Amino acid sequence: MKNVQIPELNNMEELKLFVENNKELFDSFKEVKQITNNLEQIFKNHDINLLTKRTYMWLNLHCGFIAHYNIDGFKQVYENLSDLIYHFEHSYTEKSRFMYINNKNTYLYDNNTDTMHKALCMIKTMYLFDLYRKEIQQFFTNLEQENGKRQAIEIFKNLGYQVREENEQIIFYKEK
Repeated sequence: MKNVQIPELNNMEELKLFVENNKELFDSFKEVKQITNNLEQIFKNHDINLLTKRTYMWLNLHCGFIAHYNIDGFKQVYENLSDLIYHFEHSYTEKSRFMYINNKNTYLYDNNTDTMHKALCMIKTMYLFDLYRKEIQQFFTNLEQENGKRQAIEIFKNLGYQVREENEQIIFYKEK
């Protein structure tokens, strides 16, 4: 194990500064890098189907998620990544996550994975969820609005209406 000291982190600003000033540290732990790179890939592509088994296990075991029977059930439940972010933010309090990071002797650590790895992985996970929160929420809000618009158009067409778009507005009308 690398000899690394994680300072006590008490709020998101301290956490963000630690991540941004120590990027090479997170990359030096293979599993931390794999998990957090996978989360970043999921967020950047807005696609839960990119979730790996290892990241799925990390979220279930250490981030307050339940298994949903298997990885496929998990992907189905969190297809809308806004739901994933909401659950992450509400499964534990931010205070309890900082306790997880700062208390290396907590019961959340087990003998199979060293405490440094878990603390670094939690720090980077919190950082990524915070970093992509607004973008993900906006993307999925827009997607839901677009899907709603398509459904409304289809319903009105089935009712015999004509549809046209004008100045970013949808106009439904019946020809006489």
